[in-house]
Amino acid sequence: MLKKMIFIFLILLCSIPSKVMFAASSPFIIDAAIGGNISTALDSEGKVWLWGNQFLTPIRKEIPESIIQVAAGGSHVLALSSGGTVWVLGKNMNGQLGLGNTDYVFHDVFTQVPGITGIKKIAASNERSFALDNNGNVWSWGFSSNNLLGHGTGIMTYTSPTQVKDIPSVKQIVSSQNWTYVLTSHEDLLAWGNHSQGYSMYLITDVDTVVSGVSHSFAIKKDHTLWGWGSGYYGELGNSIRVDEPLPILIPAQTNLNQIAAGNASSFIVKSDHTVWSWGLNSIGQLGFGFSDYNLHLSPQIIQNFTGVDRLIAGENNTLAIKLDGTLWTWGRNVMGQLGLGGQISFNQDIMSPTQIIFTTSSIPTSPTPETNCGKTDNPFEIPENCTSPSEEPSNGSSPTEEKGGDFLLLAGFNRYPDFLDIIANITEWVYKAELEITGYLNISNHW
Repeated sequence: MLKKMIFIFLILLCSIPSKVMFAASSPFIIDAAIGGNISTALDSEGKVWLWGNQFLTPIRKEIPESIIQVAAGGSHVLALSSGGTVWVLGKNMNGQLGLGNTDYVFHDVFTQVPGITGIKKIAASNERSFALDNNGNVWSWGFSSNNLLGHGTGIMTYTSPTQVKDIPSVKQIVSSQNWTYVLTSHEDLLAWGNHSQGYSMYLITDVDTVVSGVSHSFAIKKDHTLWGWGSGYYGELGNSIRVDEPLPILIPAQTNLNQIAAGNASSFIVKSDHTVWSWGLNSIGQLGFGFSDYNLHLSPQIIQNFTGVDRLIAGENNTLAIKLDGTLWTWGRNVMGQLGLGGQISFNQDIMSPTQIIFTTSSIPTSPTPETNCGKTDNPFEIPENCTSPSEEPSNGSSPTEEKGGDFLLLAGFNRYPDFLDIIANITEWVYKAELEITGYLNISNHW
């Protein structure tokens, strides 16, 4: 009896104008960045996601322009639009948002940085922000300790974007905890920071790309050779010895490189077969091997059972990996929820092997459901007359249209109930009451 009632009810439910949510695929991630306490990702639709600090799972934040790149500092995020504008979110105690002031408020809505346009690349670290314009000029703002902003003036705080003077045309900029690197249009590598007043030129040319960790850096040259310099105490340079290198040295036996990344005393490469190799310090499992130890890993070792990786982003003690299928994976330290795993793990639990980040239904901001002109009824079969939304045209019998709603597709033609779960709850309650009225008893074993 109950099964027949449910079947009839589900048929009738199709005619009830209700908003129903259906699961859809996760976003296809194309870019990501790790800050100190906050991380961010960019999907193929130009939408920005962030987590960490006050967000334990990824949440999508709205920006009125399509975004093409993201960057993250200590507790702030930058987003670059296809139109060349820069948008910022997060903390602003040293003017790192570039809004012309300092404050101690977490800005949880993206705001456009005034005064700069025509931007093609962005970078950030700690309490600093950088932008590279279409003419090769570098702009920087935020906290200028150790001349890391490149202005060399002794001024500690820049609250608005300020052009870095007296440097050649630039095509890449990298910001780290102790240094700022720029790659010129002639493939020369320049750097400033570490108390220097001007910039230094490294004795390395024909550079294709450069990355920097906390205390060590790498460059891949046009001939695909790998060069490294900086701290080698934990074996993070990958040359099988524990020696600091003040100047770039050739790192041997590294072939088929797609990408290099550097963290805090740890290093990673993605090879052309899309496997990931890591070396250096593994005290909290940051190398992704599935365990932690205090043995120094002086040469690259493969992360087992982890393939199909397109790009890797290394933070101070945690890592993000974007796979070819657009999924996002993470491992490492999780003291501020910066892994974005939320309910998948305990808060403050470190993860020692790659784990996929799940984008949940609550990640998507949705517009409030408009109030309807319908009255309420305890009977789910009863549909009040003239039940329409004030902002809607009366139904003409056309089929509902699909609207994106984050991890769900909203069938916009259904607007009676605000949530599918509410509908199920109403169905269950009504069927239980009906069975009691018809049979005089409730047999739980018949329900499913």
